Amino acid sequence: MMALVLMVALAQEEDTRRVPRNRLTTPRCNAFDLSEEDFISNFRITKELAFQLIQELNPFLEPKTTRKTALSTEIKVLCALNFFAFGCYQKKVGNDYLIQVSQSSVRNCIRQVSEAMTNNLLRKYVKFPDDQSTQNAIKDEFFEYCGLGGVLGAIDCTHVAIVAPPDDGFHHEKNYVNRKGWHSINVQIVCDMNMKILNVVARFPGCSHDAFIWQACNLRKAFDYGRKIHGDGWLLGDSGYPQELHLHTPYSTVSTGSAEEQYNAAHSRGRCVVERCNGVLKNRFRCLLKHRTLHYMPEVACGILNSRIILHNWCVEGEIKWEDVDLPEEDILFDTVIE
Repeated sequence: MMALVLMVALAQEEDTRRVPRNRLTTPRCNAFDLSEEDFISNFRITKELAFQLIQELNPFLEPKTTRKTALSTEIKVLCALNFFAFGCYQKKVGNDYLIQVSQSSVRNCIRQVSEAMTNNLLRKYVKFPDDQSTQNAIKDEFFEYCGLGGVLGAIDCTHVAIVAPPDDGFHHEKNYVNRKGWHSINVQIVCDMNMKILNVVARFPGCSHDAFIWQACNLRKAFDYGRKIHGDGWLLGDSGYPQELHLHTPYSTVSTGSAEEQYNAAHSRGRCVVERCNGVLKNRFRCLLKHRTLHYMPEVACGILNSRIILHNWCVEGEIKWEDVDLPEEDILFDTVIE
């Protein structure tokens, strides 16, 4: 009898141990309850633009399951935006009171959002204007600012740090080591006077020279075949580029007071807009800064870069200002070519 009572007591104790415990988690707050200023501080875009992004990406990010734990498109987008804004560790983003998801989920959100934006929004929001009226407007703005006619944009490359990829036959680790000795993606951008990015090439490893990327890009091919340009038109590039019909660089040697010196001064004034554009882009989306190295394979890192370009253009068109914070010295010196 005593043995039976003891067995029943042990069984009840075992059942008690099997009862799942309720997880103690901090309630997730609604990010859209924040003030507009705080929302921009956390996500770098306005609530209106965030809603637009969620709606445009929903067909590609909507959960395929009915499980309660499945993340909504809204959470995926906000999670990715928060990481892009600060470039901090995934664990910190996941623990944010506005996000509250696991580190592995943060990683998946960043990858999914970047891929969806690159595959479905990049060509829609980052495109070189091919109509004459828009091109004439760009030329007029450059002429008014620097005194050079026919300028359709300024071109430059900037390096974005990544972790060393594996030598797996598909990637060659040494190709991603740039001239400063760290691993990066070399990204080429073309922008107008308002710092709106008209063209981006984000697929070449850090060892690639700026001139090589220009030679291989589709925009140059379009120029060569007479597409994209109405009448005369060219880009302003630094001395790292070759002098071409549609790409003008400064004179290498000039004498004081000469017409060449005046041209170089005007050229430098017009081209500096792309350097400012790189600065604004990296300041707004801190994940692109050198000391915030992207811990992703090159393909995912390129997707992150493309998605930041899209959001940058949205901010330019929406006139969303961002404070002009000084870049780390490494980021400034690396993108500067001494002429």
